[in-house]
Amino acid sequence: MSFMPTGFVWNRRNVGWFIHQFTVGASGAISSQDAQNVSGLVASKDAAAGRYLLTGPAGTGFRSFKGGFACLTGPATAQYGAISVGLDSIMRANHMDDRTNPPTFYLQFVGSSTNFADADVPSGTVVNVFVAVEF
Repeated sequence: MSFMPTGFVWNRRNVGWFIHQFTVGASGAISSQDAQNVSGLVASKDAAAGRYLLTGPAGTGFRSFKGGFACLTGPATAQYGAISVGLDSIMRANHMDDRTNPPTFYLQFVGSSTNFADADVPSGTVVNVFVAVEF
């Protein structure tokens, strides 16, 4: 039996998705990522551990930010049992709405051992970010 992909339909007009992939290297640095002309976003490492600024296409502004999430795919050699690594994530400092140009938001990874303080994900982790916006 072959795999049958499934889809979904939004019941809200003018809503679109950005899907961006980046790989985290040593010390939380981004070692590779999708080109902005492919995904519509570009990620950059923030000074704080586990934080990344994602920037949308210049010259655009969106009506509202509908939310999103990050899906992590880890390398086979990472110690994911450690509660000090950033395995949970939140989106913060959203400027993807109110027609802000360029549109931006922060993705922050947190560790549960330090009351969910900023924490880097293990080196080699692939991060897929899914973000919905209303035009």
